[in-house]
Amino acid sequence: MTSVDAICPESAEDRLERALRLAGTYGSPEQMIGVMKEKTLHSVLKFFVDPDPGHHEIKVGPYFADVISGGRIYEIQTGSLSALRKKIAFFLSSGIPVTVVKPVPAEKRLAWVSDTGEVSNPRKTRGQTVSSVLPEVYYIKEFTDDPGFSLNVLSLRVCEYRLLDGWSRDKKKGSHRDNRVPEEIIGSIDLKDKAEYNKLIPYPLPEKFTSEEFGKAARLQGRKLSFSLVTLRDLGLIRVCEKKGNKNVYEIVSENP
Repeated sequence: MTSVDAICPESAEDRLERALRLAGTYGSPEQMIGVMKEKTLHSVLKFFVDPDPGHHEIKVGPYFADVISGGRIYEIQTGSLSALRKKIAFFLSSGIPVTVVKPVPAEKRLAWVSDTGEVSNPRKTRGQTVSSVLPEVYYIKEFTDDPGFSLNVLSLRVCEYRLLDGWSRDKKKGSHRDNRVPEEIIGSIDLKDKAEYNKLIPYPLPEKFTSEEFGKAARLQGRKLSFSLVTLRDLGLIRVCEKKGNKNVYEIVSENP
């Protein structure tokens, strides 16, 4: 089995609570600010996948695998999937199956950190849909046909801490993210073959839709929207069915599962 759930039978809530403790992220926000930086989310998810630190950061050839459990490599990627292409290719060519775990902040709370270290009360802000992963799939679509590869999309509720170091008067525009801490696992989607990537298509959509309609449903625009549509076309999940002026009109090839 490729699912992260196959490793630990406990509930996602229990596993996350344990992962937070093992990663050392329990404590006041002040204790977490500026300490682990962007590593917090990555570290917690490694323990969520497998609580045994002896299974973490294992050298395989020229690379370190985030987690090896049950003969499978699990790579947690909080950033762009493009950075994993060579690593995935090496692991798969070595005969080792790979699951990439991609977290999505479906629900997000935002807290601001002053230059004196004071932390504001977190306020709810807009999260992302699972469709936000589609532009990243563009970089790994060559692996979607490989029986040893799978993608696990974890929808999370997270608290994000940002430094008040921006250029605007309120210091928020141009500010830098200091930390992200997962608070709840909302959902998990396992994508094991090309056809299953239609689970990332936003619904509802019209039977025939434009790029603008797709972008509105997926909360994507610009380059990310273009990459998403190219990816779905290359995977054979959508196709151009007609033209409206110089604009493509699309339809879904495979049905939503």
